[in-house]
Amino acid sequence: MMTDDVTVTPTGSRPESSRPSSALNSSRTSSGQLSDVALVFSTPITSAADRVSRRVNVRCAGGPQMRAIRAALAIDDADEVLPAIVGASCEHWERQGHILLTLKAVAELEADANALVEDQRRDQREGMERVVATLERGGRRGELSRSQLAASLHLVTSVESFMELRRNAGLSLAATKRVLISMAEGLVA
Repeated sequence: MMTDDVTVTPTGSRPESSRPSSALNSSRTSSGQLSDVALVFSTPITSAADRVSRRVNVRCAGGPQMRAIRAALAIDDADEVLPAIVGASCEHWERQGHILLTLKAVAELEADANALVEDQRRDQREGMERVVATLERGGRRGELSRSQLAASLHLVTSVESFMELRRNAGLSLAATKRVLISMAEGLVA
C-alpha cells in the first residue's frame, strides 16, 4: 500500500531481516497500518524531515488556533492586543505544542528539520513585532525598547513558557492564560 510517498508493506510479507522492530509493530493502527510517528521513524532519514514538514504544515498552519493567532495579531487596539495574542497562543500550544517540541527534538538530529523550527521562531518574532507596533501606536510600549519588548513578548508566548506553567507547574489552561497575560501586561505597565 502507498502512504505519502512511502511504501508500507505488511509485516508478514517482508523477509525476517527487514521486518520493523517490535516498537514499530506495536505502533500499528487497528487496520495494521503504521501510525504517523512510526511512519516518520521507519522511513529513510533523507525523507523524515520532509514527512514531518508536511504533517506539521497540514496539521498546524490552517487550523483554528492559527487563525485565532492571526486575528489577534490584526487587532489594532493597544488595550486588547495583549490578552488576545497571549490567549490565542495558549490555545495553540494546548493543542499543538507537543508537535513543536517534538520537531525541536528532531531538529537536533536532522538538520533539515531545523529550518522548520527557525521558520516558526521567525514567524512568532515577527508577530510580536507587530504587537509592539500596536502597543506603541496606543502609547503602551512601556520602558523597554522595541526589540526588548518583542523578545519579552516572544518569551511570554513561547511553547516553553506555556509548558512550564501548564505541564510542570500543573496550572489549568485558564490559570496559565491568566499568569501569562499578567506577565505580558506587566511588561508595558
